[in-house]
Amino acid sequence: MQIRLLGPVEVRVGGRAVAAGGPRRLRLLAALALSANHPVSAHRLAECVWDGEPPASAGPNLRGYVAALRKIIEVDPDVRLLAHRGGYQLVAPASAIDAQEFRARVAETPSPPDEAVGRLRSALALWRGEPCEDVRLGPAAEPLLTELSDLHALAVEELARARLALGEHGELAGELRAWVARYPLRERLRALLITALSGAGRQTEALQTYDDARRMLAVELGVEPSAELQAAYQQVLVKDSNPAAPRRVPRQLPADTTDFTGRAELVDALTDLLTGPGLPLVAISGPAGVGKSALALRAAHLLRQSFSDGQLHVSLAGATARPRTAYDALGELLRSLGGAGTVVPDGLDERAALFRERVADRRILIVLDDAADAAQVRPLLPATPGAAVLVTGRARLAELPGVRLVDLDVLSATEAGKLLARIVGADRVAAEPGAAERIVERTGRLPLAVRIAGARLAARPAWPLRLLAERLDDERGRLDELAIGDLDVRASVRLSLTGLTERPRTAFRLLGLLPGREQPAWVLAALLDEPEREAVRALESLVDAHLLRASTVDSEGQLRYQLHDLLWLCAAEEAAGEAEAGRIAAQRRVLDGWIERVEDRAATVPASCLIPRAGVSLDPRPGRACAAEWFSTEKRNLTDAVSIALERGDLVRASRLAGRLDAFWQLTGGGQEWERMQSAVRDATAEVPELRMLADRSLGDMWCERGRIAEAVESFHAALATAHELGEEHEAACAEVGLAFCHSVRKETGRGRERVERALAAFTASGDRHAIAQTLKIKAMLHLDTDQDVAREAIDRALRIVAELGQPLNEVNLTHTLALLDTRRGAFESALVHLRGGLRRIREIGHPTGEAYTLFAIGENERGLGRHREAKRCIDAALEIFLELGDSRGAGLATLSSGQLLADQSMHAAALEPLRRSLALLRRAGLDEAHERAHRELLRSTLAAGSA
Repeated sequence: MQIRLLGPVEVRVGGRAVAAGGPRRLRLLAALALSANHPVSAHRLAECVWDGEPPASAGPNLRGYVAALRKIIEVDPDVRLLAHRGGYQLVAPASAIDAQEFRARVAETPSPPDEAVGRLRSALALWRGEPCEDVRLGPAAEPLLTELSDLHALAVEELARARLALGEHGELAGELRAWVARYPLRERLRALLITALSGAGRQTEALQTYDDARRMLAVELGVEPSAELQAAYQQVLVKDSNPAAPRRVPRQLPADTTDFTGRAELVDALTDLLTGPGLPLVAISGPAGVGKSALALRAAHLLRQSFSDGQLHVSLAGATARPRTAYDALGELLRSLGGAGTVVPDGLDERAALFRERVADRRILIVLDDAADAAQVRPLLPATPGAAVLVTGRARLAELPGVRLVDLDVLSATEAGKLLARIVGADRVAAEPGAAERIVERTGRLPLAVRIAGARLAARPAWPLRLLAERLDDERGRLDELAIGDLDVRASVRLSLTGLTERPRTAFRLLGLLPGREQPAWVLAALLDEPEREAVRALESLVDAHLLRASTVDSEGQLRYQLHDLLWLCAAEEAAGEAEAGRIAAQRRVLDGWIERVEDRAATVPASCLIPRAGVSLDPRPGRACAAEWFSTEKRNLTDAVSIALERGDLVRASRLAGRLDAFWQLTGGGQEWERMQSAVRDATAEVPELRMLADRSLGDMWCERGRIAEAVESFHAALATAHELGEEHEAACAEVGLAFCHSVRKETGRGRERVERALAAFTASGDRHAIAQTLKIKAMLHLDTDQDVAREAIDRALRIVAELGQPLNEVNLTHTLALLDTRRGAFESALVHLRGGLRRIREIGHPTGEAYTLFAIGENERGLGRHREAKRCIDAALEIFLELGDSRGAGLATLSSGQLLADQSMHAAALEPLRRSLALLRRAGLDEAHERAHRELLRSTLAAGSA
């Protein structure tokens, strides 16, 4: 395991990143790891976790975060998180924390230059950005972060000193310029840069560097250069200079983009690569409109002084219908080097040889813009060190020898927003920040699209940004809006398609049939109706052309491919030209594939509904965690698949797929997405009784899971009526159980018992033992407050059945009901034994709803024992999960309990706010009895607070 601090904070296990939790857990991990193997006080940790403003509840919350972190980091036996005298200490070897490993490598005993270079390079390679750059740790951590940055600068200086000792003056000069820009006040770095430039024979640049440093120090600090900096300057003055005879120096770079925005790290990387040793060759690739040429020009302009013999630029027109030949490009380059009267050979090989001769041993930068392929570029490459080549193009040029590939992606949201502001005007963007964000989002942060949107607004100063944002909201007309003059997103994408063969073009077109922007490889194979291996070949052609992105390999080992939003719109337009029969067949193949995979994985997931449908798992099996991870990855595609089936009027497939997804939604916390999907299926199947009945039952299960009892009652009644109409006795009994559960929640015990007995009779007649066990659980709940002997008998009988059936999850659920029975009779400690054992099992299974209700029950029993602090911790944890799941019932009960807990401690004024919140939640959930109880508690606390 490794904890990485030198950049974004992350934890890696077995080479893969693992989630460490929310921002506060991440801050806690960073604060502990920065001081690894030293105790850190709880006060200082709280300062870091809450950015200098810890709340009153910081102590208990901190303990909870520590417990959560232990589960993550203590998979490594060498890493331990220990409590230590009012604080905590992270114990770990240096190899487990990159910051510690960096310190250790830098502090090693001085060694010969060649060994020092390897050691210091390996130390600096650990840095991925600024220390802990994605978390705010507040002032408490500032000294440690500053110490790391200072040590980083020292390592850079020591590495430069070692490389100078090895004679790497020329290669080092460009790198030192970048480091001086990062650490402008470190005079030693400037002295080393002067030495490197002088050693490379660049005396003028060395003297200019000293003058720049002297002026900067005088203005910024009011001081003279240090003795070390002055000594480097004197060495330059005494060195002999023998300038070579003047040669033609081409300066062909087009103008830099004045509103170039962002890409700072990439610009730095390019300047480093192009000033490296040997003959650097760098190829920037990316989709149409992503800003390859602009990035190349920005880097090239920054490097003009580094390439004192000139800069060549040639456009190869690779994205057009007629790319330039290497023969023509060489003619242009040779004339640029030799003047208008230059005699250019006729043959390609002769031109290439003469070009290599003309650029031999010269510090010259060659920019080859918009290359079509490697064959076009090869004849244009020099053969001797000193020169550097920067290529741009839509295709990756991996086959070029020694090439360093740079894949360019879209801008970040911040960078795209800044670009829009520079084109439109900062005042207009500041006046409508929401509209500006929508424009950036709708352009997919593609620089070409952002520039077009900005140009349209700049050309129409009377337009509010809101007007263009609204036009871009409409997907059907978005590409029409993203065109002005010769700038056109649609035309740019179509140019990329022209260079492809028919199979990749077909694959791109068919991708437009699916709403999801990211798909596993098997889906694309289903669209093409061919084996996956053959489909992947077509997809990889799209990847090479930057029309598709190979995003990752998922938990199933499937390659996943991602389509940019604007590229998807182009694909959708292309797909509209497909024959209707072909579109339907392709979508149907995908639907069948999803159904097959869902039904296969449903066998490893516990059923969500009160009485599962046929074919749904009754209890988890090995692989459940993988299934949950798979569903989290594919959730968008699965809901899209249901939508496609509904749009096509394929109600059987829609109902079948939606019904099988219930268990996954419940396992991972469905919320609004689950509701929208099942409601859409219910509306679509309104005229098909068999399917409508199943949809109503699914809705009832969903409403129960979300604590919306009033809606659940309505759905179960509808399912019951349809079941009676169709003569479906088993489905009728299932609906009765659902209604009985709702009655138990509402304390309507008489009505609930009648339904339970009817359901038990039906299930007994059909021999459905699992359904009998589930119904007995509801029966026990209905007798908890009135006849505990009956309740205990029902639980014992149900436990015998599930034990015989081998259903450990149902055993946990029944044990929870047994704990409720203990709670009712005041046996709180006995209840806690059942509940804590159940909580461990539920967490192993990964069942958020069950975890929340178990935590809530533990909190209620702790409250019954008067252990208020522990009660609050459990109830707060339960409430957090309830709110994440959108469970109004659980959230209402937990909020009510929070108010009661405060009232128990005579903190009546503080109790008023949670009691008021609980009223709205309980009313929404339809819990009349609990709602009345909350009213009584609120009245009691109001009176008590007023008299205090």
